[in-house]
Amino acid sequence: MDIIRLGDVEKYVYGGAVLGGGGGGSIEEGVKIGRIATQISPIKLLDVDEIHDEKNLVTISMVGVQSKGVILPYHHIRVIELMRMFNVEVDGLIGSECGATAITHGWIQAAVYGKPVVDCPCDGRAHPTGVMGAMGLHRVKGYRTVQAACGGEENLEIIVSGNIEATSRVIRQFSMEAGGCVAVARNPVKVNYAKRNGAPGALKQAYKIGETILSVHKPEDRIEAAVKTLGGKIICRGEVRGKKVEIEGGFDVGYIEVIDERNDLYKVTFVNEYMSVHRWDEIVTTFPNLINIFSLKTGLPLNSAEIKLEEPVAITVADKSAIKIGEGLRDQKLYDPIKRIIKDKLNLELEFKI
Repeated sequence: MDIIRLGDVEKYVYGGAVLGGGGGGSIEEGVKIGRIATQISPIKLLDVDEIHDEKNLVTISMVGVQSKGVILPYHHIRVIELMRMFNVEVDGLIGSECGATAITHGWIQAAVYGKPVVDCPCDGRAHPTGVMGAMGLHRVKGYRTVQAACGGEENLEIIVSGNIEATSRVIRQFSMEAGGCVAVARNPVKVNYAKRNGAPGALKQAYKIGETILSVHKPEDRIEAAVKTLGGKIICRGEVRGKKVEIEGGFDVGYIEVIDERNDLYKVTFVNEYMSVHRWDEIVTTFPNLINIFSLKTGLPLNSAEIKLEEPVAITVADKSAIKIGEGLRDQKLYDPIKRIIKDKLNLELEFKI
């Protein structure tokens, strides 16, 4: 068992930001939540083998866009109360993914309710859809989920039960009614299921990446350190010259254009997370490979909502084999909605190699 204390927050959050690959929330929000949680109580972090296989785990998530919306500590606490109203037992908490904010999913609930966080998130990187963060439960015959969500300035809340696909669509739509994003508790499973289908050890990987970043101070050294930790590479360095973003179905959708030192044009598409990198018309890489855009001013990764025009950046990639991929990203059918969004909104045909 490890204990997450106040002094550990930045290490987890900075590493989580890298694993977010353009999604998973902001560093600022992640640090804020992490500090609030660890000031309530140190967080017990268990390896998946340190909790009995028949105990119940509940997934904690944020659903919606990164560019707008309000999620308060109250919302994180309330979703557990809603699950309990539906007679869901909560023995431990897991995150739906890794990201700057997502890495702290479950921390506030763990501090308030005295439950452990288990190092077995549904996915070892951030991903666009709720079904991708459901560890393949959509294929489990007869599985009926419970999803509770709360958020927005008016503290809207909802609890819904049914199959994974339908309830995930309801929660995504509800996030827009609540102002853009909501806190969510969902998908109760036994530990042994999460162990087989989730991403054991992903939080420790985030901590290691964050520790490496914080061990150096120059922006360029931070980028090099993060990339080296994952065996990745820097695709280009340049300046942001263009950005398009719109909200579609509860996602931030668009692209970022970067001109490098040789005047080559790179385009990074995103559906919350970075989906592809193009050099002119040639595809360089696609999701679920881990694409990042780092600020050359700070050496820290930027999510897709944070990118600004004229910002000096580096585009990087690490192969998916270097990170811990959950079962939800191994189903080719789950990529179809993302492919349709990219085709409809960006006029691009993408194939994702899993």
